[in-house]
Amino acid sequence: MEFISPEDLWQIITTGSEEYSILDVREEGSFANNHLLLASNAPLSKLELIIERLVPRKTTPIILCDATGSDHNGAPKAFETLNKQKYENLKILRGGISKWKEAGFSLYSGIHVVSKAFGEYIEEKYETPHISPADLSQILEDTKKNVVVLDSRPKDEFFRMSLPNAINIPGAELVHRIQEVAPDPKTLVVINCAGRTRSIIGAQSLINAGLQNDVVALENGTMGWHLAGLPLATRQETLLPKTHATGRSWSVKSSIEVARRTQLELISWQTLQKLKDQSEQHTLYFLDVRTPEEFCAGHLPGARSAPGGQLVQTTDKFIGTHRARVVLTCDNGTRSRMTASWLAQMGRRNVLVLDTDYQEFSLVHDEGPEKERLPHFAQSISARALSEMPSGTPKTILDFANSREYKNGHIPGSWFIIRSDLDRYLAEFSQSSLLILTSPDGKLATLACQDLVNKTTAKIMLLEGGTESWIQAGYHLSSDSERMISQGNDVYQLPYDYGPDEKERQMKAYLDWETGLLEKIKKDPSINFIELID
Repeated sequence: MEFISPEDLWQIITTGSEEYSILDVREEGSFANNHLLLASNAPLSKLELIIERLVPRKTTPIILCDATGSDHNGAPKAFETLNKQKYENLKILRGGISKWKEAGFSLYSGIHVVSKAFGEYIEEKYETPHISPADLSQILEDTKKNVVVLDSRPKDEFFRMSLPNAINIPGAELVHRIQEVAPDPKTLVVINCAGRTRSIIGAQSLINAGLQNDVVALENGTMGWHLAGLPLATRQETLLPKTHATGRSWSVKSSIEVARRTQLELISWQTLQKLKDQSEQHTLYFLDVRTPEEFCAGHLPGARSAPGGQLVQTTDKFIGTHRARVVLTCDNGTRSRMTASWLAQMGRRNVLVLDTDYQEFSLVHDEGPEKERLPHFAQSISARALSEMPSGTPKTILDFANSREYKNGHIPGSWFIIRSDLDRYLAEFSQSSLLILTSPDGKLATLACQDLVNKTTAKIMLLEGGTESWIQAGYHLSSDSERMISQGNDVYQLPYDYGPDEKERQMKAYLDWETGLLEKIKKDPSINFIELID
């Protein structure tokens, strides 16, 4: 194993010109406590599932880090795992994040920090207008007021909680669809998210696009709304408004002007192919920023889904290689140009926009996830067969979902465990004669099957299709949290994850953290945000 000192890594970050990736392999909750600013979280428990999308080029210099640089279930184990995956240029941060801090370099709490700080930067630089929850509430009570509230989050977040009567239009869709929901220039347009970032970016997107309407961001989003004592709706669903010729014409022209001001480079399909030919030497991310539904219905060959609003909100989740080339695409260029304008301002210097007509191509249709190949020693079991097992059958069901997913609903009697904890807790279920493994889609459970080779005498079975197949079959889920083998900090706890007595305190703490990021980022030479260029 090779190691790199904090000082040498700092030189790569601040003065280097080559590509690199920093992967923190701890679970998300531990990562969120403190981590390097430019690290992507790649938990050891699911590393094999995410690595090829996060870092697609096998020769990319990858720096692995954990708390100390020596945890068996941390960077050294990740080194071995990636070595088996044919990654060739691996190093471990000597001493982990502890030595990084001792060397005088900053650590950050939270997740998606660069994206969050960027939102605060945009609000300060462009003076993005906002409205308080109290003022918006008064406006909404007046039925004569001409106002529309647009929630810029993905539909699952919107479904969980939202402002009453809000319309769900995820971030990259706002410029693309705004003319369908606010054709009257006198309509007040309010953009909200859960907190701040997507509200700010969404509102400023419409302003940058030259929308004639008054546009404001809801101050502190649904959290601010809740803290103001105002009621939130749950389980709302709205359909994305369909675009029409007039609206599309406006959005295309507006996004072209934004691209000009940001000095974005547009490339042809032929140029993209040349970049693909060079991808063994220079990493290429080819990302489709349309909605997931549009992507699945048909997309350009080689593209992967990265909805534009979430790409700006959680950039480190999609792009794990710094200084890589990023090519964005959508069907008419509006969403790709708007998204690229934000990534460019975030400091991504090699962001390109594919300028091509989708009608010229035979689009690839998403046929769903590939079926994972079972290890030779394991068998599969259907949800129906599992449900019909006599209640007295001696068995242990292990669920490799994350703890939030497990608490939201799991197969009755199943035990929660983090995959990287299997060795540590093997004795807990070593006496079982039958182990049934599951995870939300079955993929993580399949990897866990492979981990158990020669480590147990129990018969091993994998639930076909994972817990999703159990749900689709209409079988009951349990929400108890008494059967948790792992007690690890595997997920970042959101304010809404806490009970009623703690929720509001956590909301205030989160909002304070978000607004406090900018001053810290300003002092960090590894980040260089830029303003829209005229």
